[in-house]
Amino acid sequence: MAAVMNSDAGNIDRMTVEVQECLRMGLQVLPPDVNESFQGFGVVGKEKKIRWGLVAIKNVGEEIANVIVRERKAGGPYKDVSDFAMRIQSKHLNRKSLESLVMAGALDRFAQRGTLLANVEQVLRFSREAQAQAANKQARLFDVASGFDMQQLHLTAVPDATRSEKLGWERELLGIYVSEHPFCAYADRLAPYVTAINTVGSMADKKPVRVAGVILAARAVVTKKGDAMAFLTLEDHTGSVEVVVFPRVFAEHRGDLSEGQLLVGTGRTSAREGQLMSVVLDSVACLSEANVSEIEAMLKNGMWVGEDVHRAAMERRVPLAPVRSVVIDLQVAPSDKQIRGLRELFQKKPGDVPVQFAVDAGGGRKLIRTEYSIAPTQAVMDAIRDMAVGAVSLVEPEKVG
Repeated sequence: MAAVMNSDAGNIDRMTVEVQECLRMGLQVLPPDVNESFQGFGVVGKEKKIRWGLVAIKNVGEEIANVIVRERKAGGPYKDVSDFAMRIQSKHLNRKSLESLVMAGALDRFAQRGTLLANVEQVLRFSREAQAQAANKQARLFDVASGFDMQQLHLTAVPDATRSEKLGWERELLGIYVSEHPFCAYADRLAPYVTAINTVGSMADKKPVRVAGVILAARAVVTKKGDAMAFLTLEDHTGSVEVVVFPRVFAEHRGDLSEGQLLVGTGRTSAREGQLMSVVLDSVACLSEANVSEIEAMLKNGMWVGEDVHRAAMERRVPLAPVRSVVIDLQVAPSDKQIRGLRELFQKKPGDVPVQFAVDAGGGRKLIRTEYSIAPTQAVMDAIRDMAVGAVSLVEPEKVG
């Protein structure tokens, strides 16, 4: 499999397919590593693992890749970043190639990427001094200008790069996500409420669909009427799909629809003759660690994503979920203050889920529907509970009666 990947290096579409095939075969594909990677893709020992080739890192050419591998074979594994910098005697170890090695994860065993990236100039200076000493055939490595310590390179510690930054660098320099897909952190939580992208192609035309993933590519175009819209490539951990964003939605979210952005969207499938199935979005919400709990709650409660998105979808008559009802169980008659508070809340948070009161009637409980329908977000449900009017719950149609 490594040989096939070497022949397709640079072809992102083929590499994506081949990495998926490796996973299916039980072969783990690992990011590059200066102590294990070869010039091209290679199997690590007898393990079922394939290391990313150094030449397959953007901005890392054959010359520096050959030097790294040759020196490792001659002198053994690199012990630390100081050892690496002193032993790589090549003019091709420059700022661009070193930054690319760091950002792709090839030096992760030595230090955090954030620290290494902040010390690139320090590492290069250290390497240049080592090369100068070697060229001058000086035996001692201590008496160097500016008191530079050739025995050990001391890095200035800085906060590490974020997970999203690291994955973004992988995508930029390797062409695909290797260590993990950015949507994997959210996949388990959102899976019950969204459609896996690899199944979209088998759906019928014009079917409502919820999708979530990361934007791999974004291309804005202008319609004949002069309005801007966009075509996106959206990918989750199962596959990718073309997403069409028409002018109204694009105008609302233009600043968010860029490469690397995670999003959740609602829309419908679109089958165009001679082309793969795509998705036309009616609403969009950005996804992040900060709001994933809120979005999960919205989806769990029969919402698409959030109140504004839900309302926009409702106006387009998009079927969101089985009709439910918000039931407030009144054990005692609410006060005038509570009634005013409920009315004000219902008016501020309109939606398509009807509100009903459960009251005593002839020895049993009876549901009385109100004139209001609301968006039952977590915040709204909590607000109702805070008014202490009674227990509140979302009830499925068959339980409402």
